[in-house]
Amino acid sequence: EEVIGKNPRILSSGQQSPEFYKELFDSLKASDQWQGEVWNRRKDGELYGEWLTISTVRNKQGQINNHIAIFSDITRRKRKAERNEYLAHHDALTGLGNRLLLVDRIKSALLQARRDHKLTAVLYLDLDHFKQINDTLAHDVGDTLLREVAKRLSACVRGVDSVLRLGGDEFVLVENIRDENDVKLIANKALAALAKPFMIKKHRLYISCSIGICIASSDKAEPLSLVNNADCAMYQAKHQGGNCYQFYSENVTPLRNPASGETV
Repeated sequence: EEVIGKNPRILSSGQQSPEFYKELFDSLKASDQWQGEVWNRRKDGELYGEWLTISTVRNKQGQINNHIAIFSDITRRKRKAERNEYLAHHDALTGLGNRLLLVDRIKSALLQARRDHKLTAVLYLDLDHFKQINDTLAHDVGDTLLREVAKRLSACVRGVDSVLRLGGDEFVLVENIRDENDVKLIANKALAALAKPFMIKKHRLYISCSIGICIASSDKAEPLSLVNNADCAMYQAKHQGGNCYQFYSENVTPLRNPASGETV
């Protein structure tokens, strides 16, 4: 009774574009039928997904009498598919992007850097002595520590930048920068953030990290090569004792860590 005689637009979610509806009506005009996924709105305002089939009903003269729309609610299936897509590209422990998402994030950053006349920097971070904490205090403490590290690293970057966890205690930051000084500021910020103690289950924990940095020399750079180069630089930082950052280069010079005031 509430909807009889009203235009179906009362169910509109606003999620479909005018172009979507143009294609829909073009299909009806050409073949008397259309089917596909749409988002509509329930009486209480909640959005839901539906699989919709619209058929044209014509009289004997071929004139349109009306249209019949039949739909089924596919919200649960859509939500499940979206959840599976999210889980496929995000780390279950921290919620950060994972290794599968890494290449896409770097490619997007390279394209944006070209438009903005900037450079793309990949920072590869590995926590120092994390295994000792994990083995001594049990894995639940280690997992909580990783989640807290993820939060602190995320707070070090802008919303347009990316923080990803590759697994274990390895993280990657993808940033667009103006010059080398920009990425030094980011690395110093990350070192300082992790230098502060973590309070986890009544344990005061201290952690540091080793950071390798690779700056793309061209927007045509290969994402995995940037990651591998940053990884190599990270190991050079490890060899210097950790708690520092190194740029990818054949000749690497130790850099000062402002979080401790010491030269590593």
